[in-house]
Amino acid sequence: MGRSRVGLRLPTRFVPLAEEHGLIDKLTEWGLRTTFQQWRRWKDQGLEMRLAFNISAVSLESLDFPDLVERICREMEVPADRLVLELTEGATQQFVKLMDTLTRFRIKGIGLAIDDFGTGYSSLLQLRQLPFTELKIDRCFVVDLPRRTIPA
Repeated sequence: MGRSRVGLRLPTRFVPLAEEHGLIDKLTEWGLRTTFQQWRRWKDQGLEMRLAFNISAVSLESLDFPDLVERICREMEVPADRLVLELTEGATQQFVKLMDTLTRFRIKGIGLAIDDFGTGYSSLLQLRQLPFTELKIDRCFVVDLPRRTIPA
C-alpha cells in the first residue's frame, strides 16, 4: 500500500506536539541542518544572505542549546552572524527566566528576533531589557496600511 498524503501541516499544530512529547530538540536540529544545507547551496550559486529560523521557547530551557546551534553552524559552514533565531512574542513572558540562554546566543554572534510583536502582552519597556536584535511587527498591524486613511 502506498503512502497517503496528509497535506499541509502548520507549525501551530505540530510544534506543540513535538514540545509535549520531548521531540522539539530533534525537530529543531533537523530543521537547522536542512535550512543550512539550502543556505550552502545558495552560497555556492553566489547568493549569500541571512537566515531567520523560528525556535521554540522550550528549547531555550537548556543552557547547552546555544552551543548546539553554534556547533551546527560550524559543521555546516554557516557563519553564526548570518543566523537570526525568531521567538514569538507570546513566549516573552518566559524570556526573563531564560536570559542566560538568550545572552549566550548574542555572545556567539547569533541574532535574536521577537516575531509577531503586538499579539502578546510585552511592553516596549520589557523589550529593552532583553538581548534581541530585531523586532518583527505582526502583520495584522500592517496588512491594510496602504488602504487605511489617516484621520485629520
